[in-house]
Amino acid sequence: MARPRKASPQFNPEQTNTEQKRIFGNQFEFKSDLFKLEVAECQLNKSWNEVPMLESIEHVHFFHTYDSNGRKMARTNAVAGHFHVIEYQEQGPDKPVKIISVSGPMHEVKRKVLGVWKKVVEPISEMLQDDHTHAITYRRTEKVQARQTSVQAVNMEAAEAQKTAPVSGVQIG
Repeated sequence: MARPRKASPQFNPEQTNTEQKRIFGNQFEFKSDLFKLEVAECQLNKSWNEVPMLESIEHVHFFHTYDSNGRKMARTNAVAGHFHVIEYQEQGPDKPVKIISVSGPMHEVKRKVLGVWKKVVEPISEMLQDDHTHAITYRRTEKVQARQTSVQAVNMEAAEAQKTAPVSGVQIG
């Protein structure tokens, strides 16, 4: 049985939004907030064997809300073999994001999940006896224009591919 067709909405010039912004193709700009996770001490295992040799190290992390490709970030940079997962929410166009939570030290390892090797984020080893967090300071917000591929780089890559392309009619081996 056929479904009845819904009527298509008709264009009404009086209902158009007069405050629309012009959208330029292949270019977009976004705001990225920078935070500094202030100095804290962590435990680092400097041993090459199974007997731990823990060293206490002072360190900081930095956190950008978006990377230079416009992807939303969820964790800090890695320092001393760990990073912190950060949850945040937007507060409006003229305010930096609000930090909701910061995890303890985490690291990324490969684990077999349903027979397939996958990267998994998990807390660092309990052997390190380390569950530190950091005080967080807002640094600044930057307007970033998303990266674009250089036309010259694409042309050079195509020229290099031509050099290594097989010659038609010639067989190797």
